[in-house]
Amino acid sequence: MPSVISIAIGHRFTEDVRAQFEINYTGWKTFDAIDFDFPEAYAELNASGKLERQYKNAVAVRLGAEWDVNTKFTLRAGAVYDQTPVKDGYVSPDLPDANKYAFAGGLGYNVTDQFTIDLSYAFESIKERQDKKYSKPNFDGEF
Repeated sequence: MPSVISIAIGHRFTEDVRAQFEINYTGWKTFDAIDFDFPEAYAELNASGKLERQYKNAVAVRLGAEWDVNTKFTLRAGAVYDQTPVKDGYVSPDLPDANKYAFAGGLGYNVTDQFTIDLSYAFESIKERQDKKYSKPNFDGEF
């Protein structure tokens, strides 16, 4: 698994408003291939013995905030940018990854001091890639 360096900071702006910022740097570059060994019936797929990945290191940035509207209701919102580790020319059917943006919102209702009901919604948008190809023997295609 790749190494991950995370830095986060949270701040309480007022008694009722809190926010957090986080950045992750993931060392995907160490993940260069998936080694495989197909059964005899598919031996032609074993020609290279591995499926190259050649990932690049990637960054993810997250921002979230929470506001206690009153003693019963809390509003939450957040946003994420998640950079893909998949380089051009390595987009494959098992991981047709691209940069992602996500946005979330939520509402908490304090029924009692020990019981809260939370509702949330998240939306993720995947940026379309210009290069959707994987050009390696027996796996060539556009995904």
